[in-house]
Amino acid sequence: MNDTLDRDILQFTLDWATANDVSVTGTEVVTQLLPITRRYSDIAERDQALREAVRRIEIARLEASL
Repeated sequence: MNDTLDRDILQFTLDWATANDVSVTGTEVVTQLLPITRRYSDIAERDQALREAVRRIEIARLEASL
């Protein structure tokens, strides 16, 4: 992928997280959410996959805090 496309994908992912009031770290964005944004071109599928990933992140945090 070219640099411009990579920046656009990263910006979309960060904007999505902000718009959906998602509390994720930069590492979680890069390692878990960014690959999903790259993988899905269908907007609805991408949104669903991102939401599922955020749920997994939140569950992992809860389990780690127990």
